[in-house]
Amino acid sequence: MRIVLDQGGFRSPELFHYIEDPECEFYIPDVALEEMLRKNPVYTAERSLSQLRAAADRTFVCLSVKEAVEWEKVHQRSITASELVNNEYTEATRTLISGRPPEKFEELMRIVTEMSGEDIRSFDAEKEKQLLVAMVSKVRSKLRKAGLRALGKTSVDEEMGIVLAMSDGIFDEMSDFSGEMGRRQYYSDVLYALRWVKSHGIDSATPERITHDAFDAEYVLTGTFFDKLLSGDKKMMRYDAAMRILCDTSQHSRLLGSARVLAPRLFEKTQAPPAGDGDGDEG
Repeated sequence: MRIVLDQGGFRSPELFHYIEDPECEFYIPDVALEEMLRKNPVYTAERSLSQLRAAADRTFVCLSVKEAVEWEKVHQRSITASELVNNEYTEATRTLISGRPPEKFEELMRIVTEMSGEDIRSFDAEKEKQLLVAMVSKVRSKLRKAGLRALGKTSVDEEMGIVLAMSDGIFDEMSDFSGEMGRRQYYSDVLYALRWVKSHGIDSATPERITHDAFDAEYVLTGTFFDKLLSGDKKMMRYDAAMRILCDTSQHSRLLGSARVLAPRLFEKTQAPPAGDGDGDEG
């Protein structure tokens, strides 16, 4: 089993069970390292990363979502799970986990300590909010004003169908090549915006909330390429479950059927959910 870990995953009682299984591999998104090592990296390396000491050679670090999307544009094809692995970061992280060789560990800790507290690859919360506001506006434009009440009463399947129906329209507006990570990111963006529409609260989105949710998206989107996301965050696990439904293309025809039933009440006439062929495999 291939398991993606967020910060809560390192503290999960389940982790020790999986570590004992030699068939389990562990994948750490690079944002997890950024979050963990930005403050007090010595403490983090000992209390979090060292949990994986018995599985250091089964631990890998993945590219960020942005890097994966750029990879797809350069190569003009979808990235695979194995290609998400960053070999350089993986080697360095295994050194931090195991503490070996000692001289290399000490050098890495010195570098990380010097960099801690700095914005190594921080999100621009204001820019992220602008993008979110724009996506919320797009989602709203596809809905009937009278449909918001019905939107709040949708089932999980109906909500996923609505996301798929809206995503097709957004795909049509994009000029760049979109591979598998790009496609999943669009689903995530539309789902996130739709939930802000349902809560009527985009103005209340603080920079801290935007940054937190953007990091969550990194964990979940990376997780969809692997078997399981291990997290102690119940909200993130619900998000993970929704994204796995959206990424399973064999479910699309059924989900779009749910959206079509709601279309007269929810969508403007210009937004008609596509039929979908349901012939895809799980993504």
